[in-house]
Amino acid sequence: MMRKLFSLAVLTLAWAGMSCAASAGELVDRMVAAVNGKVILQSDWDQAVCYQALVDGRAPADVSAKERQASLDQLIDLELLRQQMPMADFQRATPQEAREQLVKIRGHEDEPKGISSCGMTEKELESHAALQLNVLRLVDSRLRASVHVDARSIEDYYRDQFLPELEKNGAQPVSLAQVTPKIKEVLTQQKINQALGNWLASLRSSSSIQSESLHAMENRTQ
Repeated sequence: MMRKLFSLAVLTLAWAGMSCAASAGELVDRMVAAVNGKVILQSDWDQAVCYQALVDGRAPADVSAKERQASLDQLIDLELLRQQMPMADFQRATPQEAREQLVKIRGHEDEPKGISSCGMTEKELESHAALQLNVLRLVDSRLRASVHVDARSIEDYYRDQFLPELEKNGAQPVSLAQVTPKIKEVLTQQKINQALGNWLASLRSSSSIQSESLHAMENRTQ
């Protein structure tokens, strides 16, 4: 799956919706955006940034201001997709599938490095792993049928990208027939990702969205 879709899927795991509290017990959570009346809180945003950093193998403190702003935009896109789920026809993830997805995310580790710093329990992780799968399945069910990959495109990819990559790595040539299904899926995913961008743009244009820029929020806290 392409980067944009993967990023949206990762952010579903950071969507815990829990309030943050100062050491003295003062509530510091607040709204940073609203999508058709659904509020996105500062804590939602912080957890999204935290989890994405963990997936990328970085510390949350290393995330730039530009990346933080991008994560808020992706949370808005995620909420737009979440709001499409009740009316969509696709196979929802089962608890077992959610657990298996969590194992894939963790890899060979018993626990993702630093996951406790994101304030997410095992149950919450499994719940949002299910949401991750559901987002991917929603997008696939909505967009795959509209995607067509012709034989010429597969041949061009094989000649211009696949074979040069094999040669670069010193691997033996593979026939076009052998890799046609894999290349077709790669091109399909690329087209789905492009269609997702168009779909999200349409959803945004027909929705009520309120969002503050990172610069404006920083000024408010000064």
